[in-house]
Amino acid sequence: MPYHDIYSASKFGMEGFAECQAAVLGLDNVHFSIIEPGPVLTDLSKKVAAEYRIAIASDKIDDATKKRFTGYLTSITARFHEVVQPAEDITNVILKAITDEKPHMRYQTSKYQESIATQKFVDITGDSTLNLMEKHFKS
Repeated sequence: MPYHDIYSASKFGMEGFAECQAAVLGLDNVHFSIIEPGPVLTDLSKKVAAEYRIAIASDKIDDATKKRFTGYLTSITARFHEVVQPAEDITNVILKAITDEKPHMRYQTSKYQESIATQKFVDITGDSTLNLMEKHFKS
């Protein structure tokens, strides 16, 4: 996710950790599942949006970066209302993962997230995922 470097790095790290633990601890019937939510409507998402607006107004950002970042925000904001989920949706998926007799390695919490995961895991080159992220800069 562009402009979410640290956040994304932590999520990828947790994903790798879960995959390794699932392989080892699965032998002892301990299961790890990765829950893959999309945007969630929470106070945190509202706070982040407000901080983005403050960042754009800052005179510490050069014009080229400001323009690119503004285009990115415009693009993702336009889709946000279409893909945002209430927190309860994620809770329901977590409960499913916990209660499944044979839990999956991954659970997506929406059709939108399923489409992202499908694209990511079908294209082993990663090009389609990169192209999807770059679309936010070209709109």
